[in-house]
This record gives sequence, structure tokens and C-alpha cells, in this order.
Amino acid sequence: MPGRPLLLTAGDRRGAAALAVKLWATAARRALRRKRRFSVAVSGGRTPLEFFRVLARSRPPGLSRTHVFQVDERFVPRGSPQSNYRALEAALLGPAGIPRANVHGISTEGTPELSASRYEAELRRFFRPRRGAFPRFDLVLLGLGADGHTASLFPGAPALGENRRFAAAARPPGGLPRVTLTLPVLNAAREAVFLVTGREKSAIARKVLNGGGGVPAALVRPRRGSLVFLLDASAAGGLRPG
Repeated sequence: MPGRPLLLTAGDRRGAAALAVKLWATAARRALRRKRRFSVAVSGGRTPLEFFRVLARSRPPGLSRTHVFQVDERFVPRGSPQSNYRALEAALLGPAGIPRANVHGISTEGTPELSASRYEAELRRFFRPRRGAFPRFDLVLLGLGADGHTASLFPGAPALGENRRFAAAARPPGGLPRVTLTLPVLNAAREAVFLVTGREKSAIARKVLNGGGGVPAALVRPRRGSLVFLLDASAAGGLRPG
């Protein structure tokens, strides 16, 4: 059974980013000792950008053997300002010099359903999971929406119930179509880290940490891995690390 999440707090966004870099470096060292490569899936959105920039400057161990995947992507061209990949490239991949062959992005050509199938094929080629198993990332970095969504798994969405596929199309109400890793993939990770900043996330962070009331983020509980919530002081809102 999954254990209780670990809560870590920092004074501000920059402090949270610096602490996230330490978690990344620790996970990388463990992975490189174990199998000489480090696999990580990173979320999009505004929250991780400060972390990406700090990470690129810090030059963590094993960048040449680090393989970066996307947790989710908006179904827009890569040149669009709304592209998660474009932001990731500008803030981390380029500045850190991660080898292009080690970057496993989500294609946004064709349809979201076709894109999800292509991404699943890429995950199968890289991880080679046994029949019926899911990819096991060394680290998954997640965000938390004010509605409790994580990745592109929104409350009540069909993608949230997917239990066989590695990736799925997601169509949030009123939003752009997306492609996302599925919940079983997130729950197969060796370590999942929620990076949450800002006062507007305080209420939902508290809800998720107290059981979640069924929102998608509360369903992330790695079965054979660790779960960390890393919050800045504004998002923590009086929550105590433990």
C-alpha cells in the first residue's frame, strides 16, 4: 500500500525551485547507480518554469544520460506560445544541453488520439515493459490545478478512468485538446513530486493532502514509490511538514 506523502515547504517560489533541484539530483544519482540512465517526466504550465531555469543553471549529475519525457501537452503546434514543449525547450532542454536524442516529446500532428498512440509506442520502445506492466519513470514532476487536476487529468474526464493505455487524449471543457500520461503510469513511478506554488493553490493543496475528496491529484499514489508535495509558503498556508 502507498505510504503517507512527504510534505516539504520552502519560503518562496525560488526556494521551492531550489529544493526541487535537490530532489531531481538525488533521484538522478540513484537511477544512474542502478542502471546508468535517468528517466524523468515533466509537466507543463507556468509553475515549473522557475524550476527549469534553476535546474539548467545548476547542472545536475548525469545530464548526458538523462531522458526527458512530457507528462502532458496541449494539442497546438510546437511554435505556439501555449506549447508546453516550447517552454520546456527554452527554459531547460536548450540551456542545460540535454542531448536531442534523449528528449521524448509529445507530437502534436494529426489528432490527439493518434498522438497518444504514437507516444505510447515511444514509451514502449524506451521502457520495454513486460506484458500488462506500465513504464516506470525514475521521477515524475507534477503540478496541481486549482480544480484538483494534475497532468491533463481533469475531474470527470474519460482519460481519468483509462487503466490500460500509457497515454490518452484529453479534452477539458472549454479548453484546448491535450495528450496526457495516464494515471497508472503516474502511479508506477519510483518517485512522484508535486511542485505547488502560490496562495491560490493553498485550498486545493490542503484538500489533496487531507484525502482529496476524489479529485484527480489525490489519485496519484505510487504503489511502489514515494510521493512528495513540495510547496512554497503561500501554497502551504500553515501546513506543517511531516
